[in-house]
This record gives sequence, C-alpha cells and structure tokens, in this order.
Amino acid sequence: MHKFILLISFLLIGFGCNSVEKLPQNFLGTWKVNCSDSDDLFVLNVTSQQFQFWETIGDIQKIKQISPGVYDINLNLFSEGQQWNASMQYKVVGDKLIQLASGELNEITRFRCTNV
Repeated sequence: MHKFILLISFLLIGFGCNSVEKLPQNFLGTWKVNCSDSDDLFVLNVTSQQFQFWETIGDIQKIKQISPGVYDINLNLFSEGQQWNASMQYKVVGDKLIQLASGELNEITRFRCTNV
C-alpha cells in the first residue's frame, strides 16, 4: 500500500504544472490570423512582459507549463478603462501560435508575421 501511495504521489508531482520565469523565445513576436491583412483584428504582439491584442494590453503575471510546449499564461488585462484577469493557454507549433479553446472561446491559430 505504501508503494502505491508513493507511486501516485510521484506521478502527481511529476506531471503537475511547473511555473516558469519567462516565455520561451519562440513565443515572442507578431502573430496574425492572416499576415496579408493589415487590418487583422486578431493581431497579437507578444513580448517578454506583455501580450498586446487589438485595443487590449495584457501584462504577464504568471506562466505555467502544463505539458510539453503548452503554457498557461495569466494576464492582467487593460482595455477601454476596464481591468480584469484572465488565464489563456497557448502552444507554438512551427510558425503557428495556437490559443487553445477555453470556456466559450474557440481555438485560434495565428501565424508568425515578419512583414508587419
């Protein structure tokens, strides 16, 4: 019985979320749903400290790696005089930044744009 409890404890600790200090380098940059659209409303600029959406700025508060390559990012968001906190999950696959579906939000795939 003790071996079973130790094994379960090891698995829970070993596969839990890990807080990280900063986003991996491949997350940084400008991401769009359509790189050729200069008016893309889904544009997202990611820096080491902020996520900048259309008319919204999100200061990074906490980053957790929830599985290999998948990060839960807690943001303190500001827009049009309002402030709120939100947690969003992202992963980078090649030149794609994928915002995972959560609650009422559908998955959004953005592409790394170099000609912005």
